[in-house]
Amino acid sequence: MVYGTVTVRTIPGKRFPGIEKLTELAKWMSDKYGTPTQVLGNLSGQVYQNHIVTQYENMGHSDEIWEKVLADPEYLAWFESTKDLLVWEGARTNWYTVHD
Repeated sequence: MVYGTVTVRTIPGKRFPGIEKLTELAKWMSDKYGTPTQVLGNLSGQVYQNHIVTQYENMGHSDEIWEKVLADPEYLAWFESTKDLLVWEGARTNWYTVHD
């Protein structure tokens, strides 16, 4: 099991609408692609920084899902609708694994 996190900032003054938009994406990813996805917000550090956390079976599964997502017209429309809420410049992705 691996977890991918995409860290993105909300525009100052638009934190809560930005989080709502990210939550839409998380629900859509979970429902449409079966990948459990949540949005985490910082309690310490940068208040405008949020993390979209998605669970995958392995890295290959992640590649497979994102190939579909990036070609999905629903995702492209969602992404376009975030321009006045989220700062995508400087967004970063990190990967984690769970050790049992």
